[in-house]
Amino acid sequence: MEIFGLLIAAGFGLFASPIYCLIVVKLVKRSVHLRAIAFWGAISILALSAVHLLLISFSGIVAAREAIGTTFEIIQGFLLLTAAPALGAALLLGKRSLWWPVTAGLCWFVGFSALLFGIHVSETLYGVDGQGPPAFRESTGTLNHRSYDSDEKWPFRRMG
Repeated sequence: MEIFGLLIAAGFGLFASPIYCLIVVKLVKRSVHLRAIAFWGAISILALSAVHLLLISFSGIVAAREAIGTTFEIIQGFLLLTAAPALGAALLLGKRSLWWPVTAGLCWFVGFSALLFGIHVSETLYGVDGQGPPAFRESTGTLNHRSYDSDEKWPFRRMG
């Protein structure tokens, strides 16, 4: 069932990305003040995305969630929804802007990749069904389920 949602999101992105990029080029780029606000807002979102990805790359998803707390999900959702539009705005509103159809393709790719990454983060933290306990992946590669005491409530055997 999840594959149908991904296909719908991918199809929606194929239409939404060019429309967004065309709106940025035709409307936002003409206003000097709006252009500056949108460009620097997009740059700040992209910088936050880079910090977020570096944190996850070096410490792991579970460790990043433990370090940041419940704000991690809010940040993850915000970046999931804003990474592709921010990239489009940064590429189209800078001094050297790309041709908007190329930018639309890049936005679609980044948006779909962010969606797949969001699913990966969610499944790592909450399990595939979303109802299981968090699966903590340690440096040894073993699973350590800290939430449950019995093996009957979780399909994997307790290791470690």
